[in-house]
Amino acid sequence: MSLTTVFTSLLGLMTAAGLLIGALGLAIGAALYALSGGNPHRKQTGLDAMIAGVIGGAVIVAATSIVTMISKAVGK
Repeated sequence: MSLTTVFTSLLGLMTAAGLLIGALGLAIGAALYALSGGNPHRKQTGLDAMIAGVIGGAVIVAATSIVTMISKAVGK
């Protein structure tokens, strides 16, 4: 197995794990928001968790895209 294959597989695994964590953050934040019972502090905590999940997922997608573009530009 070549080094390129190992890095490609590792990139795919880490991307999937990062997106899963982002989706979990979004889901947990939505649950906190929905179950806040009108408590403004809990609503804000849920909203913050949802925003963090979305931003985390976007960062993962952007990082994966940048690594893919660089590897194609280098020719590997």
